Amino acid sequence: MTRRTLAVCDIAIYIPMYGEIKSLNVHVALGIVAYHALHSR
Repeated sequence: MTRRTLAVCDIAIYIPMYGEIKSLNVHVALGIVAYHALHSR
């Protein structure tokens, strides 16, 4: 993601990834964020 793209975002979330995977599909990333949002309450 470029700095210009980050500059127009309201929030940026970092998802740490271990292993050889370098990126996630949007729906997979959303699933991870939603899981943690729902289970951290």
